[in-house]
Amino acid sequence: MKDGQKQLVWWQDQLTANDGFTPAEQTQQLTIDSVIYLRAAITYGTSQTQFYYSTDNVTYQPLGGQTTLGYNLSVFVGARFGLFCYNTQTAQSEGYADFDWFSTETTFNETDFYPETFEGYSAEMLTAVSLQPATPEMEIMVGNSGTLLLTATYQDGHSEDVSTQARFSSNTEGVAVVQNGLVRGLKEGIAEITAAYTDPMGNELTATFSVRSTFFPFASQYINTSLFSTGTYTESTHTFKPGQWGQMGWVYDNGADMSGYRYLVVKLKQIQTCGAHLNIFTSGSIWGECYSTADFGTRKQIVVDLQNAKYTSDAQKGQPLDAKNIHIVCFWGNGGGTIVVDDMYLTNNSDYSREESTGIAGILDDQDASVDVYDLSGRRIRSQVNRQQATEGLPAGMYVVGNRKVIIKNL
Repeated sequence: MKDGQKQLVWWQDQLTANDGFTPAEQTQQLTIDSVIYLRAAITYGTSQTQFYYSTDNVTYQPLGGQTTLGYNLSVFVGARFGLFCYNTQTAQSEGYADFDWFSTETTFNETDFYPETFEGYSAEMLTAVSLQPATPEMEIMVGNSGTLLLTATYQDGHSEDVSTQARFSSNTEGVAVVQNGLVRGLKEGIAEITAAYTDPMGNELTATFSVRSTFFPFASQYINTSLFSTGTYTESTHTFKPGQWGQMGWVYDNGADMSGYRYLVVKLKQIQTCGAHLNIFTSGSIWGECYSTADFGTRKQIVVDLQNAKYTSDAQKGQPLDAKNIHIVCFWGNGGGTIVVDDMYLTNNSDYSREESTGIAGILDDQDASVDVYDLSGRRIRSQVNRQQATEGLPAGMYVVGNRKVIIKNL
């Protein structure tokens, strides 16, 4: 390693804390100015390891006492090498080690690793000047995760995805969560997310974007266009064009629990032109039990009362719709035109309006406030209960209580 004088101050601190080294040996460390050679000798029968160091790769001195390295052959993970900086001075809160390189080869030359023209990090390479999400508006299906791309651009012109390094906050909790570069939808709603990133030079940048968490996202990846017959879908305008007698829409492989909501609302941008109606299936097949609305006709707003809806086909006709187990929600058309959707969502508002995010300021500490309780599938399980008693009797798990995540553990 280069700059050995600095490095050896650390070595001296480390060695002072170990038995087996004379003051002369420790002082010798301070004279090294180029390379330190390290070695580990392992005794197979006892699992004992002795570490050594050398200044000439010929004569090695013990480094500390023997160490036991337990192992077995159940899983082979290979040998791993590393160098560490360890501060032994409890009164000092700072310190560093600057290793230029290390090698495990028997013969080596530093130019094999770094050419003479190599340039290390510069302030320009480490100073971020902008932070930008891939899109100002992101859409995610409730219960699913989508990849977030958050790009930092630096003074030297290069860019990096820093989505896993940033910190995130929301103007309302419980709608979506960002973890490890993924955005997960928790319940119906729209939230504004603020991303904060601190570059290696200590400069903090922020950026905001919105997340629409919904059971009915309009991104093409969520729309199945060939449930029956093959249709086309235009994402930019939310235009559905079913094939002849075709069905197209959303499929929930594991089922979706919509029982916490009263109404499913469809708003059209214009009058449909294909004799359209909406089908809701509680099995993974369009040949299974189904609830169908009446033809949309000239209506531009269609409302399904989920809590009073009844099956309209097959053996369960007339029985209450199982809103806890929705597998397919789709549009039916005769193939002669289009369905252009303005919005589609679940709500409990009696005027059929979207449940807007209200934020968390000024309510979190109000223990007497009435709150709603949701599970992480977005299902409302308690409505307008006192915050202090909101989680009484609930099984262990995570819940959203009045826009705040609450974890209940079994004691």
